[in-house]
Amino acid sequence: MAQTIRHAGVSGRSMIRSQPPSGCRRATDQPIVVAAAPDHELTMHRVISLDTLRGRPLISLPHGTGPRARLDEGCAAGWRSPGAPRARSARPHGR
Repeated sequence: MAQTIRHAGVSGRSMIRSQPPSGCRRATDQPIVVAAAPDHELTMHRVISLDTLRGRPLISLPHGTGPRARLDEGCAAGWRSPGAPRARSARPHGR
């Protein structure tokens, strides 16, 4: 598959976009998951809406990653009012 991607002129370092570029199709669609302590109230829900996360601190992958872009898009579309959470990027220790 990497050879096919290189042949198509797409770098392995390309940013993941909401919609695939012309001539390409989405190969998979994965949900964003929430990690919380076992006794946290959010663990009682199988699915958590963005609205449920409003006002809570979030830790996310860095800007430029596909999951972070999806989270930012969802927040921008759903939270146009004050109080919207600001996602913080997860960084490895020592950086």
